[in-house]
Amino acid sequence: MNEQILVALVNEMQLLRMEIEELRKQSQSHLPGESIPKEVDFTSNYNNNLETLDEKISSILYELKIPSHVKGFPLLREAIKMVFLDMKLLGRMTSSLYPTLADDFETSPSKVERAIRHAIEISWSKRKFTRFYSKYSISAKPSNSHLIALIADNLRLSKISRDVNTDVANL
Repeated sequence: MNEQILVALVNEMQLLRMEIEELRKQSQSHLPGESIPKEVDFTSNYNNNLETLDEKISSILYELKIPSHVKGFPLLREAIKMVFLDMKLLGRMTSSLYPTLADDFETSPSKVERAIRHAIEISWSKRKFTRFYSKYSISAKPSNSHLIALIADNLRLSKISRDVNTDVANL
């Protein structure tokens, strides 16, 4: 039990380190006295640095206690990234998202759906060891689309709030 708490703390520290590093990069990208652009572009920062987005998504999946060796882990990470960049994909999970992932990972759409569902089942069985589900008041095992939407929306909202806070600080 102590080992699991330690792992969760290490994962949270890694996420904080990534956020601090991102803030440091943002503050260094502008010269003193130079104003930061006021337009909010929801994807430009992540399009330029998708590795950071992958790291953040992976960190959330680790927080959910999904092991990285499970086939659904990279599929879930890629699905969340795709939905983050295009929220319309949530309405086209079986017709667009799963087939695209299947092509990328050289498998079938049904195997993609099953692998993601299996990863979520693993996470749900370990829910006692994570605060994620209670944080979002989830009392039943989430569906594939529910979990993907929740994480993608959470990432999108945290990006918007950082942009808004930066804009307000520069007024």
